[in-house]
Amino acid sequence: MQEIILKCPDDFTKEQMSFIKLSALSQISAEIRKTLAIPQADIDACDVKVAEVKEAMGIVEVEEPKKE
Repeated sequence: MQEIILKCPDDFTKEQMSFIKLSALSQISAEIRKTLAIPQADIDACDVKVAEVKEAMGIVEVEEPKKE
């Protein structure tokens, strides 16, 4: 994996930095998915790449509580 270092102002909160990290992941995912062909095997391979990037970035998705 390649590494990109982003600089943020010192007064950015952890929440703001997390948002930026998630935004970057969304863009990486979109770029990876641009290579998709219709076969499910290709979709699965992209999902594996995205999961590897998430793990490398230390991103853990939190499920939102279900509304009753």
